[in-house]
Amino acid sequence: NAGLIRYFVRDAGAKVTLLTANERPDMNLYDCVVVSTGPGNPAQHPKMIAWIKDHVSDLNSKPLLGLGLGCQIMALAIGCTVQRLHLGQRGTNQPVLDLRTHNCMTTTQNYGYAVDSSSLPK
Repeated sequence: NAGLIRYFVRDAGAKVTLLTANERPDMNLYDCVVVSTGPGNPAQHPKMIAWIKDHVSDLNSKPLLGLGLGCQIMALAIGCTVQRLHLGQRGTNQPVLDLRTHNCMTTTQNYGYAVDSSSLPK
């Protein structure tokens, strides 16, 4: 998460406020909320799922961005299913290319769950 915060502050010029998974952001104070990665089963975050469900039902809502676990939590909030991966995606030193700048970054990937693509809304 430190790299993500560094990107938003340094490269995107954003002001970042960190909140725990149990805090509910006042959307009047923010332009966007990033539900970031973390460890664990996305279904074990019912309060966050409920908050996202309420937020996305508001047609005037501000944008949400989900990364890793955050994306899976957002998927649960809109009615998708999430499945545990048999082996998971584990790896360090995975290269990721920024197609805009052509910079290559080294990432760590650690996923144990995935959104079931057949449950996505049509």
